[in-house]
Amino acid sequence: RVLKIDGHLHIWEATSRFTDVAGSCSALQQLGFRTFPPSIRGQFTHIEAQKTEREPTVGIEVTL
Repeated sequence: RVLKIDGHLHIWEATSRFTDVAGSCSALQQLGFRTFPPSIRGQFTHIEAQKTEREPTVGIEVTL
């Protein structure tokens, strides 16, 4: 998928599938996103990120 600059990305995933939420947010930042503090709602984790003009770091992979 492609997001325009200032586009918003919302990730909703079962909390049990995450091994490192902070690491996932850090990887998103390295890909050129500004992340907001993740929140846990029930059994799900919500990560919100906004696309910026920063160039992504090559070779970054986001894992849960």
